[in-house]
Amino acid sequence: QVRHSAVNSSIKRPPIIKIAALPVYAFGDRDIDLTYAVAGEFIRGGWSVIDRSIVDRILAEQRFQASGAGEKNAVEIGKLSGANWVMTGTYNGGDVRPYLYLRIIDVETGEIVATTACFLKYGSGPCAAHELVRLVNGGK
Repeated sequence: QVRHSAVNSSIKRPPIIKIAALPVYAFGDRDIDLTYAVAGEFIRGGWSVIDRSIVDRILAEQRFQASGAGEKNAVEIGKLSGANWVMTGTYNGGDVRPYLYLRIIDVETGEIVATTACFLKYGSGPCAAHELVRLVNGGK
């Protein structure tokens, strides 16, 4: 269930979207990695996703934290991976209404391309990514 979403219409969409998805974990548990489900939605949307092993290697080499790397570091990771966009995500846990927040950042400008938040329950990780793809792809 989408809580809110927005797209920055002033950002020029590249002809081929190459996105680096930074790790996103659910429910504070590193074993519940939503990154692959999120990346799957990007691929279904026709986007090129930078291989996770490349992102993990950059995180390790640059000693960035996997989650909460910050927008400046996220942009740098995107540049090092060859992406034109980078996806960051955070989990806002809670017993009643946990949410998954995702945002896409343009590597060249550092501007936010799109952002969304979805109510998170087990198995619903792709919801937020699907909403981002829908927004960026013109509502399709």
